[in-house]
Amino acid sequence: MHVRRKVPAQMTPSGIPATGPKTSEEYDSWAVLKAEIEDAVKPYTTPGAGKPPFSTGQLVVMATTCSFDSDITETSILRWILKTFPFYAEQALAAYIDASQLHGYGKVETVVPGIKEALSCYDMPVRVCIKPYVAQRIYTAPILPARRYLRDLLEPERKGTFQFLELPPELRNTVYEMLLLFDKCGFTAGMSWPGVSLRLPCREIDLESDVSSSIQAGPHESFEIPPLAKLLAIVRTCKQVYAEAMPYFYRDNRFNFSSTFGFSSALMCLTSSRVQHLSNLRIEVPSVHNIRTEFTSALKHLLAAKALKRLELDFREGDDAWLNMRAYERRAMGVERSRAFASFGQIPCLPVLALVASKAEVLIVSGDGDCPKLKKYLEDEVARLKRVEPKRIKEAEATAALGKRKRASSSKIPEVPKKRTKRQEAMAANAKAKA
Repeated sequence: MHVRRKVPAQMTPSGIPATGPKTSEEYDSWAVLKAEIEDAVKPYTTPGAGKPPFSTGQLVVMATTCSFDSDITETSILRWILKTFPFYAEQALAAYIDASQLHGYGKVETVVPGIKEALSCYDMPVRVCIKPYVAQRIYTAPILPARRYLRDLLEPERKGTFQFLELPPELRNTVYEMLLLFDKCGFTAGMSWPGVSLRLPCREIDLESDVSSSIQAGPHESFEIPPLAKLLAIVRTCKQVYAEAMPYFYRDNRFNFSSTFGFSSALMCLTSSRVQHLSNLRIEVPSVHNIRTEFTSALKHLLAAKALKRLELDFREGDDAWLNMRAYERRAMGVERSRAFASFGQIPCLPVLALVASKAEVLIVSGDGDCPKLKKYLEDEVARLKRVEPKRIKEAEATAALGKRKRASSSKIPEVPKKRTKRQEAMAANAKAKA
């Protein structure tokens, strides 16, 4: 059990802690958390104590919570670490001396390995904030998420287990949502070895207006989440959990594909049992010369999606680029054609793309390219397919019902008696004569 000690009321010149609590209850919670962190790090604040047994992420959260700076930047976090732990201060001094001998400058961030990666990790309870006229990004750590992240240090070890499947379905669904639902802006899918990598935009908060908003950040500012094998670890426990949890990830999250290659590679890595849950997609088509036969195959694979609610298509080139493709671009699509395409329907991937779009409840076609004819083709083809699809479904149901009736009637046909052998006929004649 941790002892809660009193903390001075005035922690910064403005009287407001760096994490920004605005009520007395929030201030008390912050003061208690700060006191507990100080108790946890105290054994490692003396010279010769050795390297602290804390991860880089834990160091960042502790620094963000305990720093007295009004604007907590990466420099503030490093300064707090060096002031608090003599081990890192000695390492920084040694690095600076070595660099000075080489007529260079010491880099303090190398003394705390992985600090930039920790600040860009999605699991970190650190928010990136916007403030005018501040060159570096400002970080804040909300009190409750910070306490949860540091619970291994601040709370006694928990023992015992419980049966997860014995929880009510409502509680299990809540657990699945907490584990598998992410930012509304959605994932940006790309390729990395050995599979698909997913990134999330940086969640930022405007400090001036106190209005929370999600802003699409560049690739260098986005969060890279763990691999799918680790992210979806819960679905590997048993078949029941797989069936219950898997739809949450693919159905309730948005997936953005910045290229046809990334879309093709990602889709072909998914089985049909996972593709069927996809519901919100955005596909960018930046250039026609990047389209391959794999793109058409991936679109056909996407037809397995049973509940596609929203599909956004972003075309970056105009109508002429699509119709007047070069010979090698047509061959890359699997078309041996010497002349230009006369209509969009002759391009192999577009009819399949229209068929996929007809399954979506909401279709948005946009782009920087001047392609009004392509947009009109897709809209007309989608409208035609939606008119034809109900008739096709009725015909298929009627055919299936007719087949069932035929099988049922054929099962009622009496069996033809087998022809008896001569011995059986003789035995039957003797029995009849005796009677």
